[in-house]
Amino acid sequence: MSGIAVVNVMLPALVRATSGTRMRSVTTAYTTVLSASSAIGAAAGVPVAHALGSATLSLGSWALLAVVALGVWIAAVRGRGIDDALAAPASQGRVPLPRGTWPLTGFFALQALLAFVVMGWLPTIAVDSGITPARAGVLLGIVIMVSIPAGMAAVSMAHTLRGIRIGVVGVSVSAAAGLLGLWLAPTAAPELWSVLIGAGMAAFPLTLALIARSGSGAVEATRVSGVAQGVGYAISTIGPLGAGAWYGAGGEWGPVLVALVVGAVLQALIGLALASAPKASDRKAAAPRA
Repeated sequence: MSGIAVVNVMLPALVRATSGTRMRSVTTAYTTVLSASSAIGAAAGVPVAHALGSATLSLGSWALLAVVALGVWIAAVRGRGIDDALAAPASQGRVPLPRGTWPLTGFFALQALLAFVVMGWLPTIAVDSGITPARAGVLLGIVIMVSIPAGMAAVSMAHTLRGIRIGVVGVSVSAAAGLLGLWLAPTAAPELWSVLIGAGMAAFPLTLALIARSGSGAVEATRVSGVAQGVGYAISTIGPLGAGAWYGAGGEWGPVLVALVVGAVLQALIGLALASAPKASDRKAAAPRA
């Protein structure tokens, strides 16, 4: 998990440092691969365990991909000047965080909280609502698969302020609608609720795209990424832990789903505030010239 955390923080900054004018397409590509890989890993874990005859070996087998990734990375960074691009300039004092860092952190925390509760508890919520276990498992698969094309669409809009506003409102409203459906009429159209929730999960790649474009360069993007993901993930753990504690105490799922809907609404409001915060490069471009 420490390795994943480091990579998560560094990737948006590396995209900013190395992609140049292709930042939009590179961000779309890596966030899409990230989501697709998560779906493949979730789907393949149990079959691999059955094939190897051991859940432990199934878990350990993923280390092979990490070794392959290390080799690819070593080959990719040669001669690219990445260290120079990410080197922070000497500073005599403490440099404030770029504008918009804390709204971005709040947005990241809320989307992660929602995602963790959904991925951890959706099948249980569905079964407790009267849906068969087999169908409940399919619902989670729908959520993950829908999030991939939805994420591509969300990232493609993140290069303009208008697109960001549409994106943050779209993913938040979609998540809220799916959660409301799961609460008020869980057995009426559970696949539809899963599609809506999956579209709402596109908030994750959208947030990574916003991190990549934050600040005035790769160094500032690294700082924003560290704060947004470090603080955001710490806050988001309240979601699955709280939902589990509530479930263990014999509570109904209604209050949990209502809390998630409220979180989705707050996510939209914070996202709109974030879209109104200009980038440092935008402020420089708008400044009068002597």
